[in-house]
Amino acid sequence: MRYPWWRFEPLSEPALPSHREQAFAAGIPGAVRLYYFAALCIEDRFQGLRSCPLYVGTEANYRAYYFNPRTAQERDLGVVTPDAEGRWTPPPCPTMEDWVLVLEDKDALARL
Repeated sequence: MRYPWWRFEPLSEPALPSHREQAFAAGIPGAVRLYYFAALCIEDRFQGLRSCPLYVGTEANYRAYYFNPRTAQERDLGVVTPDAEGRWTPPPCPTMEDWVLVLEDKDALARL
């Protein structure tokens, strides 16, 4: 509820190995990105973006956190620092449960 959900768009994802299914990803360009990571206890092919680098751009100004959709618990990941090609690999999920990776640019969100 903290984000203007009506402005969200599907996000394109990086190419995944052929044995993986695509994960859910959406956001507001330049302001917020959400990536759903399915639990580790399910089949590998459904784990989607887990351990894959995400393209965030070289000018990214995001902070990241993991959000647990069952408990509303947040785990701060700090500042997103992309490599020279604009890619960032998120750290492993905290537990074997479902998590949502959130990247947000608070300044860009304030301008919406």
